[in-house]
Formats: sequence, C-alpha cells, structure tokens
Amino acid sequence: MHKKLRIYTCSPRAFMEVGEDPHFFFCRDMGLQSITLRKLGTESQVVLLKAENNQEHPDIIRATIKEMESAAWWQQFKLDAVVLGSWARKEYTSIARAISESGAKLVVRCDTGGSVTERYDAFPDALKMNYYYLESRIQNVAMRGAAALAQTLLHAIPTYRDKKLYEHLSYADCVAIETHDGAKNLRKLMFHYGCTDNTVHYIPHLVSDEMQYDAAIKKEKQIVSVGRWGSYQKNAPFLIRCLVRVMEEHADYEAHLFGTGTELLDRLLVGVPRSISKRIYLRGVVQQEELLKQFQSAQIYFMPSRYEGSSIAGEEALCCGLSVVGSYHVGCIRNFVSKNSGTLARKYSVDALALALKDEIISWKMGLRNAVQISKDWKEECSASAVSNKIMEKIGFQK
Repeated sequence: MHKKLRIYTCSPRAFMEVGEDPHFFFCRDMGLQSITLRKLGTESQVVLLKAENNQEHPDIIRATIKEMESAAWWQQFKLDAVVLGSWARKEYTSIARAISESGAKLVVRCDTGGSVTERYDAFPDALKMNYYYLESRIQNVAMRGAAALAQTLLHAIPTYRDKKLYEHLSYADCVAIETHDGAKNLRKLMFHYGCTDNTVHYIPHLVSDEMQYDAAIKKEKQIVSVGRWGSYQKNAPFLIRCLVRVMEEHADYEAHLFGTGTELLDRLLVGVPRSISKRIYLRGVVQQEELLKQFQSAQIYFMPSRYEGSSIAGEEALCCGLSVVGSYHVGCIRNFVSKNSGTLARKYSVDALALALKDEIISWKMGLRNAVQISKDWKEECSASAVSNKIMEKIGFQK
C-alpha cells in the first residue's frame, strides 16, 4: 500500500485573529491550497504564526518564527513537501532554509507586487510605483531619456535585493510566480547567480473551484471592480473618473464596486451627475457567495491599479466568465487579456483606461466575447485543482 503524501502549507503571518471568519481564510492562498491538497488525496495542514489572541482551528498548526526557522521542528511532521507563502521576502529566508534542510521538498509561492514582473525592483518603491504614472505625463524628451538611461543602468547592476532574492529562492525545489514575465525574469536572475536548474515556473494564484460561470445566467451590462479603495495601489480616483466617462457614453451600463474604502468612493462621487452616480453601486465588503453572484451576471472586471503582482479577484472574475480591462504596464493584466478575455490600455492615464473600457463594451455588444469560453480557459489555468496539480507535478508527485 502506498504511503499517503504529507504536504503542508505555511504562511509566517498571524492570520485568523479573534473575530475573523475562518471560512474566508480557507477561500484563498495557503488555506485554500491546503484544503485542495487534501481533496487530491494528500495529508495537509496549514502552519501559521502563533500570536496573541489567535483563533484556533483543527486544520491549523500555530508556531513561532523560531520554530519555523528550525529544521528539527519541521522534521517532526515527516513531510514530503511544504508550500511556503513567503512572498519571496528575505526575512523569511531562514524558514525556507529550515524546510529544505528538514528533507521536505520546498515550493516557494511568490507574490511580488509586480516588482519582479516589471523589473523595477532596483528603484525605490515610491518611484517604482509612480513610474508609468509619471511617464505618461512627462512630455520633455530629455527628462524621459534621462529616466530611461537611469533605469537601464540601475537594472544592469546586480543589487543587494537581487542577491537576497536569489538566496531565498535557492532553497526551493519549485518557485511558483504569478506571471509569465515574472517567471522569465526570475529565471534570468537565477541563471545570473549560477543556478541552471529549471525551478521557476509560472503558476497563478489559485482560486476556488466553485468560481465558474453558470451559462444559464444571462450576462448583464455591468462593470465590477474589487479593491481596498483607500490604498494608493488601487487608485480610486482613476476608477471613478474612468467610470464617469464611460457611463456618460454608455447609459445602459452600471457599475458595482466592492471592498473597503467606500467612504472615499462616496467623496469622489460628489458632484457627479445623478444620472451617472445612481448607476454606480457601492457594495462594500461582502461574503464570497455574494461576490460570486455578481460575477455571474456581470460582463467586465475593471482594474485601474497602479501596480499588481496578481489579482485573485481578477482571476475569480475570469473564471466566472468576465473579461478584464486594465493598463498594459501591469504584467498580470497582460496575462488576463491573453485568451480573448479583455482589453489593455496602452498608457496609464484616465483617457487610455476609459478608452479601453469603452472598447471592451463594444466587444461585448458585437458578440466578440464568450463568457462560457473565458470561464473554461481560465478555470483550466487558475482553479485550485489545476494549480495544485501543477505544483505537485513540478515537485515530482504527479504526472
């Protein structure tokens, strides 16, 4: 009789504080990864950081950072593999080392915020995040030329961050990164530091197998966005300005905005004509079931983000048959539109994003988008089962 594989997942953070819904944790990331591995026949639990006021759960093991940094601590579980959600951060390198030294195979699950995909990690974070925003507004040729030269020189120099990133990833049997371009850049980095093994793979973040389009539900003329709208990253001002322009022209469309920061969205809607604002619904934070219901009926998922590693909500939308609109400079959005499933804005500006959104509306009206096919294509790529099978394949446990 074959021994059952033991594959744990780990995230060195204190998820599920008192009062949080355990169901939400197991809908995404390391929680969902563990549940799916169990469905595929392995023994799996989640290792999370032990902190004050932790909420306990039978499928979760709590540990201190010191314990996670000990190979002997990991050896007690007699694991075949660990999927480590470390975001490839150098402060978790000692955990990656300990897992590797314990004898278990190590999968490092990256979430890079887009910095690896676009290779702007040589810049200070503030400049990296603003680069395209500024570029679209700088008309002076000399200034843009100087910026391009500085960018080239910075990226030609091996950086401290690159070395630390390589050290972290060098312990992995499989590095899973969320975009094709990110995988390509990480392979170059690994090769630069002498690693010729093909350990880096494009593997999207997993989304629940329940996220799929029900063809019995008619797609309505709806645009959906999900975000932490108070954050700089998600760019609420661009969101509202683009929607207003588009909905002026397409009076038959409405928008549904989910997530935190509705008070900011409320302020941004002040002064917007009632004929438009009454078609923009601020839905706040909702259970996944309600978001799934909205995804079933909507056509377009709009991402005005300044930067992204990947968007789990965007992947969920694709699996539910929505198309995606966002800016070309965001690597995951380039990926999201690659299966006849969306439109790219060629610059990061309100004009360009609004035009892309209008073009996508026309694509739906002309019958150029097929919700059933979009759902099928993306479930095959980023559903929890598909992602988990690919990870197990890459570490030698599945054909």
